[in-house]
Amino acid sequence: MTDKICLVVGGVCEDGFVKEYIKKESFDSIIAVDSGLDFFVGKKMLPDIALGDFDSVSEKGKDLLEMIDEVIFYENKTDFTDTEAAILKAIDMEAKSIHILAGTGGRLDQFLGILQSMALCLEKNVECIMVDSKNRIRLIDSDFEIKKSDQFGKYISFVPFAGDVSGADLKGFKYDVTDYTFHSIGDDGTSNEIEEETAKISFGGGILIVIESKD
Repeated sequence: MTDKICLVVGGVCEDGFVKEYIKKESFDSIIAVDSGLDFFVGKKMLPDIALGDFDSVSEKGKDLLEMIDEVIFYENKTDFTDTEAAILKAIDMEAKSIHILAGTGGRLDQFLGILQSMALCLEKNVECIMVDSKNRIRLIDSDFEIKKSDQFGKYISFVPFAGDVSGADLKGFKYDVTDYTFHSIGDDGTSNEIEEETAKISFGGGILIVIESKD
């Protein structure tokens, strides 16, 4: 079993942030997802697994493939993305926590596709977060709490993932609410702040995107 797995995907890679995050988190396994492999060029580290069709990887990135323990090649993909395949691979490896790096800052369709793929982890009860230098993003479908000492940035936002989310109670935030509905149309859950030592949210059902952000 591999408890903690990192996916380096093909969005905009903040080189210094990604390098320090990997070092700090001490992952059990690292998967380079397609052009995410280019991050490792010139680094004193290699992923444990490389996955994708590698059509957008540089020649220097492709040279790394023969040095990686496991290479999973997908050709002519039609009904899944490389990132979705990587998330399913991590779930199959019995990951308890999946961290996605370099998933933001590029094409919006790919970013939204990653969010959709992250939902696959909910039914398996696997933590999945996407992180860049200013944001930490996760999906939740049940009660959630976060300590002020563990928050990623100053702000925390709640955005419905698919349809309204009703019966929500927020406690320990700057803007607490009771029996509240987060609407899928409009913007009513952004830029809250944690004020108590531990903040909690509970809700009746559905899925929320939780975004912790720094200025």
